[in-house]
Amino acid sequence: MNAFLIHAEFFGRVISNVALNALWEDVAILLVLCAVFRAFPRASAATRYAAWLVTLCAALVVPVVTSLPRPADPPRAVHASARITRVAEPVAMPATTVTNGRSASRAPARVASFELPTLERPTFTIAGLPALLVTSAWALCVIALLLRLGAGIVRLERLKARALPLAVDRRETLAECISSLVPNNVRLCVSDDIEVPVAVGLFDAMVLLPKSLFDSMSPEDVGQIVLHEVAHLRRRDDWSNLLQRVLAAVLFFSPAVYAMTRWLDLEREAACDDDVLARTGAVRSYAECLRKMAELVGWPHRPLVAPGVFANRRGISERIERLLRAGKNAARGVSLTPAAIVLAATAALAIVLETVAVTFAAPATPSASPAPVPRVTHVHVPATHIHVRATHVEVPATHVYVPAVNVHVPAMNVDVPGVNMTVPAINVNVPAMDIPIASMPDRHSLACTSACDFSGVNWSGRDLRNRSYSAADFSGATLERVNFSHGRFAAVDFSRADLRGASFANARITFADFENARLDGADFDGARIEACDFEGASLTGVDLSRAHLGALCNPRDNR
Repeated sequence: MNAFLIHAEFFGRVISNVALNALWEDVAILLVLCAVFRAFPRASAATRYAAWLVTLCAALVVPVVTSLPRPADPPRAVHASARITRVAEPVAMPATTVTNGRSASRAPARVASFELPTLERPTFTIAGLPALLVTSAWALCVIALLLRLGAGIVRLERLKARALPLAVDRRETLAECISSLVPNNVRLCVSDDIEVPVAVGLFDAMVLLPKSLFDSMSPEDVGQIVLHEVAHLRRRDDWSNLLQRVLAAVLFFSPAVYAMTRWLDLEREAACDDDVLARTGAVRSYAECLRKMAELVGWPHRPLVAPGVFANRRGISERIERLLRAGKNAARGVSLTPAAIVLAATAALAIVLETVAVTFAAPATPSASPAPVPRVTHVHVPATHIHVRATHVEVPATHVYVPAVNVHVPAMNVDVPGVNMTVPAINVNVPAMDIPIASMPDRHSLACTSACDFSGVNWSGRDLRNRSYSAADFSGATLERVNFSHGRFAAVDFSRADLRGASFANARITFADFENARLDGADFDGARIEACDFEGASLTGVDLSRAHLGALCNPRDNR
């Protein structure tokens, strides 16, 4: 039992050391990767995903390597400061010669002194009981997260077992759209238990599609979604996603690891989007397909333990903006230069952290026996005879007379009169005050900018310049003379809205719906309008000649 406690205390100190070092070392690794990406802003999504995955692995490996005690580490606790070995300055005796009974001395030879700095890693000691408590809490949380991950994998296997093969007529329809772009080893199945398509791999490559997808989307759009899921299986994202979730469970306490996993999810989906564009080349069609798919998904969406086409609304908006961004790098391969710089920077940072990382004063190996007593080593020093000539030094007698000093301090009487202080009573009357408690902003609040429901609101005459709205619903709203200039509107619904006299000057409007809207006298000078629907809209007095109209726009007045 005593040996078990000793081993438990040892491993508790090691795990506590790794956990505490990971909190700040992972932040340093994250900052290094952000600096590399800032130097290579046009790196492809595949390159960025590979770099984030390597960084996530380094977030566990570097704290473990830098926290292990080195052979030179002291076996006991010392202060976290560099030990300085000082070479003592020897006393220089004057060289003396005797001539005719007189002594003559020469100037002493000066001996230089110097200091040798010896750096040691900061070392601290943690008690056994706190180390055991920290390790036990960490182990319980990791076990719970891994069990949750295992339950998700079991759920995926059940979905695969209950899924049905795709009907022959629908398979032939898809074959006309995507021809031979789907490998033969990938099965296409349908299921009623999912909301969005997912790629399920690990041991059996399968793409699961919801049955409702074929009723709400065209075969061309379904084909592009299938190509996105097949790209996950080609890139082995099922295994890399499993590795990511295991590392996130082990390092659940690190905020830097949480940020890394969020970026990994986004870059993985963006890399698959680039794969679809490389095979089809239809940028705007694919962006429109993602927008339609986002409208069909019920939010909040509960993701599965598998790579899929959607995770959250913010990721969808970011991916659509990347698809429509001019000059983006859509390469499917990994660029060697940024990847090599990421590896070199991570290795250099690990070497630096290894010299400054804190280590705990735990023994190199757990042992129940006390430290061995070093054996006595006998060193034989041969006798050395040194002959020193006799030197006579005459020191003359010196008499120092110190006279007596008498200091007379007269007696002093200090009379302190008594002080009587009367503090009158103070009565403070505080009147009752009614302080209204500000309520949280409701769904009509101006602070809401993403996926908000503003249908039927009356914001006539308000100044909303430089605002950005994504997937917002302004259907039937009264927005006369509202200033929307310099704003950004993505997938916003303005159908049946009263926008007479509104200003969209220099705004960017994509995938907006102006169906049956009243736009008489509206200002679109300098606006960038792409993929918007103006069917049935009233455009009396509207001059679109100074607006930048993109594809898929219908700026005609049907009234």
